[in-house]
Amino acid sequence: MLSKLRQYAAVIGPIQRVSPGALVETTGPWVLVGVPMGKVQLPDALVLCVGAEAPLAQQWHGAQPGDQVVLGSQQLTIQAIY
Repeated sequence: MLSKLRQYAAVIGPIQRVSPGALVETTGPWVLVGVPMGKVQLPDALVLCVGAEAPLAQQWHGAQPGDQVVLGSQQLTIQAIY
């Protein structure tokens, strides 16, 4: 599934900044901004699904690939945004 997202992003180009609806690939878990569903374990990765108004979404809003972000006690790097 994640490889399909990467193929799709290669065609349309990646999203430039974290905003509602973004799927954020990091050096840790991925984060889906906009749908507060908790954790979703995919075969390739763990996805944390948070609402657009969640503190995490607010802290990451506007971040872009290459930026350092914090998730709890972890320092992560945003690798891509879909």
